Amino acid sequence: MDDDRADTPPPLQGRPVLFEAIDTVLDDLLGEGGTADWANPPDNPQDLAMFLEFFAALLYSIEFTYENSGESVPEDPWVILARVMAGARYYE
Repeated sequence: MDDDRADTPPPLQGRPVLFEAIDTVLDDLLGEGGTADWANPPDNPQDLAMFLEFFAALLYSIEFTYENSGESVPEDPWVILARVMAGARYYE
């Protein structure tokens, strides 16, 4: 998910780093080796994979979520991350 929009608010400009991390985890989770080398593998990798996909999709479009609700994107990236983490439970 490349975010090349020039109008991206400053708190969201680092999103590609998080997307890369999510992609790495998903590749590991669903890849050939699976979670065999994880210290704490999930009971159901498909559930975690779905959550991570929703998490990435919501994060990718979060500024529109704020815009549609009439709110400004928070300046604190941790607030954004926390809200995306919570929202990914319900995102479809």
